[in-house]
Amino acid sequence: MATKPTTLPRWATTGGRRLEPPENGTTTATKDNGWKEGQRLPVRLMNWLQGITYDWILWLQAFEDEAHTWTETQTFEKGIGVSTTTADGTSVGVAVNGAGVGIALSGGAEGIGVYSIAGSGTGPIAISGRAITGLAVTGESLGSAVAGFFQASSSGEALYVQSMGSVRGAFMTHGTTGNAHTCYLEGYAGAATNLFAPLYVEQMYSAPSGWAKRAPAIVVGQGTIVFTGTDPAATQDPGNDNAIFGALIPKVWGCLSIDGNGNVTTLDGCNVASVAISLNTICTITFARPFSSAIYAMVFTVEKAGNYNAVCNGSKFAGSTQFNIWSDNGTLQNLDINAFIVCFVAFGRQ
Repeated sequence: MATKPTTLPRWATTGGRRLEPPENGTTTATKDNGWKEGQRLPVRLMNWLQGITYDWILWLQAFEDEAHTWTETQTFEKGIGVSTTTADGTSVGVAVNGAGVGIALSGGAEGIGVYSIAGSGTGPIAISGRAITGLAVTGESLGSAVAGFFQASSSGEALYVQSMGSVRGAFMTHGTTGNAHTCYLEGYAGAATNLFAPLYVEQMYSAPSGWAKRAPAIVVGQGTIVFTGTDPAATQDPGNDNAIFGALIPKVWGCLSIDGNGNVTTLDGCNVASVAISLNTICTITFARPFSSAIYAMVFTVEKAGNYNAVCNGSKFAGSTQFNIWSDNGTLQNLDINAFIVCFVAFGRQ
């Protein structure tokens, strides 16, 4: 790279020493024809040529130190390096009108569109968004696009989201069309007995003195939480203790009202398709979604003065089960003449 000169070709800067030549003509030097062979160079015209050259060089010298307005799109094949020397200043400021895009960045075939590194001071932030939509990341490709990729090294967080004020939440996912999951989290398998959780939620602050309760770590406003995959190993940390997974969730529960006239109704419940009384002593519960087999655990409670027990009578199937009610003295109860409230819950695999 050539060395930048330090001396400017200053010329004819005193007023009246320049004369701009005409655009065209035949008898004198013009911008169209230039100098003629053997022509005596007019002093003021030559001063103009050398002086205007100096003016342009002077403008170019100050170019990098002055603000400029670009009216056309610029292309930089070697990239752009921006460094702000002013404390607390903005390196790149972009303002657009209407629905325009402030900054559109595209990485190479194996490259990265945006790579941001936070500073090393207290509380550095790599990317901060403030707007109706602070940060919107969209992945588009013919194959499997990754819209947002966050990776933390050492002991930091890959993505830290904090809510302030009266907002619905610090982090929100919203599905629109297609069959894609709105939020897909995948953990990393470390040691065989210690898997890293894809989602770690912790309520950091305990309830202040006088508060009725501590704020929950997870709240599901609408919808469901679905568990898939295999159960954790008993030796895994955490294992079956202090953990929630599919096999530990009740699959069926309900409360039944037997009116003593041969009728039974479901007061409330989940995964109960129907209930019915047959042969005076048998009550059948049919599940809306059956178990994978007849191997599941079911517990009953009977609400009535005295001591009564509801017991599965052996007719237990993947999609339904039957029970009888017995008194402590071993008397089978006639459900057509005796009223009961029976509650039940079932655990198993579906």
